Amino acid sequence: MQAYQDGLTGINNRRGAIGSLESYLQNESNANNAIALLMIDIDKFKQINDTHGHLIGDKCLIVLADCISKVVRDKLDIVARYGGEEFLIVLTDIKREHVAPIAEKIRASVEQIEVVTEEGKPVPLKVIIGWQHEPLSASTNTEALIKSADQALYVGKNNGRNQVVESQP
Repeated sequence: MQAYQDGLTGINNRRGAIGSLESYLQNESNANNAIALLMIDIDKFKQINDTHGHLIGDKCLIVLADCISKVVRDKLDIVARYGGEEFLIVLTDIKREHVAPIAEKIRASVEQIEVVTEEGKPVPLKVIIGWQHEPLSASTNTEALIKSADQALYVGKNNGRNQVVESQP
């Protein structure tokens, strides 16, 4: 049996998130719904690890996962560590106009996180969030959703970081 939970953060891992997303897409009772997929990346995470060490980096990942989990809707949405310092969130049954405020709330909440080293030095956290909203249809594709959200994430990385960016068609 394959594990579906991230050992460090306790949230879904990539495999768990993709499986849950695909199950949601295949469930006919969700046919008239829409979903949003958010890709989140910690700004300059390699620099955090290089400067403060991997234990602090791990602590940042743990508190970020907790922060995101507190913002999304319990039992409705999917939160996962997608890989390294990337997180994936699936907001189910949601209107487009509700996505950006949730993404912005996550971004702002992350800025309030206080991770402190053993020496008492603060480690500021900031994230980039790329997102894609889509009404469900027979052609809704997991890979295409992820690719669109990921492309929006890279637009944010290239345009100054610490921001929320919607995917463009």
